[in-house]
Amino acid sequence: MTRTVNGNIATYVCTSDGSVIDVIPGIYSQSRYLSALSLIKSQFADLTSNPEQMNRKLIAYHSYSAPPLVPAVQVIASSSSPPAVPFESPAKTGSALNAALQSDSDLNESERRPLIHAYLRDSLIKTKRTLKPDDMKHWLYREVLHADLDDPYLGFDRILTQTYPFANEDSGG
Repeated sequence: MTRTVNGNIATYVCTSDGSVIDVIPGIYSQSRYLSALSLIKSQFADLTSNPEQMNRKLIAYHSYSAPPLVPAVQVIASSSSPPAVPFESPAKTGSALNAALQSDSDLNESERRPLIHAYLRDSLIKTKRTLKPDDMKHWLYREVLHADLDDPYLGFDRILTQTYPFANEDSGG
């Protein structure tokens, strides 16, 4: 599991050799998270050690949940950014937090998981091999979770430099 300062997380569900079966992106309510894990467990309780059979089963699984015949890159380009969750006062956090958690769970299942299914399906079809978490980590965080791990400021550069008090001195002005 990797976490960023924005709270973007990803749970990689892997085989014993570290091959990615599925990814649960972002923050989920407890019941939705456990439900997602249970579904994956039931689908892959009888994983075979035969790579060709496993790949066929994974392609079928990801094809069922991915947008049909649309490469993951095209789906990503049309995907909307996640909505911002407004800050709530501590007195309101119980129900507001619960509503935000449900909203995040809905977004993750309706927009993010299909992108991941398409990416994993397309990768298996193209390369005929399963991925390891490191093979897809940068794509996942940049394109699905909207947190570029290669960016040292994690997207906060404009906020951090917008009010930089020495901008005139540094530019020679």
